[in-house]
Amino acid sequence: MIDQQQIQPKEIRSLGISEIESLPWGSHIIHFFRSITDLQDVVTPYIIKGLEQNEMCIWVISKPLTIKKAKEHLLSVFPIVDEYIHIGQLKILTDVKNYCPNDEFNEQKTISNFIDFEQQALKENYDGIRITGTSLWCKKHKWNELMEYEKKINNVIHERKMIALCSYPYQACDLSDFVEATIHHQLVLIRVDGKLQSFLTQQELLERLKKEEKRYIQLLESEVNQRTGEIQHLLKQKDDFINQLGHDLKNPLGPLLNLIPVLQKKTNDPDCTMILDILQRNVYYMRKLVHKTIKLAQLNSPHFLLTKQQINLTQEIGETLLRNQTSIQSKKISIHFQNKVDLIAYGDHIHISEVLNNLINNAVKYSNKNGIICINASTDNEKIVISIKDNGVGISEDQMELLFDEYYKADPSRHDFESNGLGLPICKRIIQMHGGEIWAESEGLGKGSAFYFSIPYQKDNGQQSSCI
Repeated sequence: MIDQQQIQPKEIRSLGISEIESLPWGSHIIHFFRSITDLQDVVTPYIIKGLEQNEMCIWVISKPLTIKKAKEHLLSVFPIVDEYIHIGQLKILTDVKNYCPNDEFNEQKTISNFIDFEQQALKENYDGIRITGTSLWCKKHKWNELMEYEKKINNVIHERKMIALCSYPYQACDLSDFVEATIHHQLVLIRVDGKLQSFLTQQELLERLKKEEKRYIQLLESEVNQRTGEIQHLLKQKDDFINQLGHDLKNPLGPLLNLIPVLQKKTNDPDCTMILDILQRNVYYMRKLVHKTIKLAQLNSPHFLLTKQQINLTQEIGETLLRNQTSIQSKKISIHFQNKVDLIAYGDHIHISEVLNNLINNAVKYSNKNGIICINASTDNEKIVISIKDNGVGISEDQMELLFDEYYKADPSRHDFESNGLGLPICKRIIQMHGGEIWAESEGLGKGSAFYFSIPYQKDNGQQSSCI
C-alpha cells in the first residue's frame, strides 16, 4: 500500500480503488489484469468514483468486452449510470474508434483527442477527466508504437487535469514487455496472492526522490526492490509449481498406463472390458494434458531457448501431410498444396513442425467428409506466411475471441479426448517467440475457417534465442 503522505496534497482526487485511496491530477497508472473480471473489479469503481466527483470519464473498451456488455456491467452496480451517459459525462468508446480508426494507430491523434476531451470537460464545468483503456487491441507488430504513445501521454498528462488507468493483460506480457510498459507509467497495480497491490515505477520514483531527503529516498528504494523481488519470486514460484505438479501427476499415471492393458488381456467380461476402455481413454487424456501443460509452462519461462536453423517449410508441410495421411484418407479430404518453390525459414525445427502438425491436424479434425483443405505459403517482406484453410465447421465470432486462450474449448460441455484446449495457445507462444504472428479467420459456423502464421525467412545472427 502506498503511504498517502508520499502524495503531494495539491489537487488530490479519490480513485475509488481501496488499494490507492487518492492521487493528484496528472497520474498515469498501469494495471496488469489476469481476467475480464479482474479488469472490471478495478475499472468499475474507478469510473463510478470519477462520476461522483464531477469528472468526465472516458472508457475505451476492447474485445471481448463490447459497449453493451460494459453498460450492463456498470448498470448492475451503479443503476443510474444511464443518466451520466445521457448528459455526456460518461463516454464509452471502442478501441477501433479511439485508437485505430481505419486500422491505423495514430499516437498523436489519440493524444489530441484526450486533450480535446479535457478542454470540453473544463468548458462544461467538470473538474477534469479520467481515462481508462486496455492494450488488448494492440497486435505484436504495433507494440513499439504503443510504447511510444505511452511515453508521450506520460509527459503530456503531468500538466493537465487528467488521470489515466492503462490495463494490460498479464498473460500476454513477457518479462521484457512488463518492464518496458511500466517505465512509461508512475504507478503499477497488480494482483498478488489474490490481493491487489500497488507500487511506484522506477522512473516515477526517481523523479520524486530528487525532491526528498536521504531517509525518504532509502525508504522508497527499499519498497521498489521489495515489490520487484516479490514479482520475480512469484514468476519463479509459478514455473516451479507447474513443473513439480507435472512430475507429480506423471508418476501415478505410469502404472495405470502399463497395468490397464494387462487387465484388458486378462478379462473376457464385456462389462469389465468396457470399463477398462473408459479408464484407458481417460488416463491417456490426462497424460496428454499434463504434457501440454508442462510444455506451455516451459515456453513461458524466460530461460527457455530456441535452437534455430534453416527449415524448408515446403518440405515440412509435405511431411506433416504424410503424418496425417490416415485421418485425411478416412474422411476422404482433398488436399490442395501446390507450392513448388522451396521456402526456407529460420527457426526452431521441432517447434515449427509442432505448429504445422497442430494446425493441419485441426483442419482435418474439423472438416466434413469429402471436405477440402487448401494450404499456401507465400513471402511478405522478410517473413513467410503460411495459410491453412478448410471448408468445415467454421468458427463463431464469440469463439474467435477466445480461440487462443489456454484451456478453451468451443464446446466445454463435451468431453473431447482429442482436445485439451492447449494446442493453439502453445502454437501462439511458439510463433511469438520466433517474432511472428498467428491468427484465425472465419465467416461463421458452417463456413469453414483459415489459420495463418508468419515466420522470418532471413537468418539472424545467433544460433539460439530466448523467448523474451
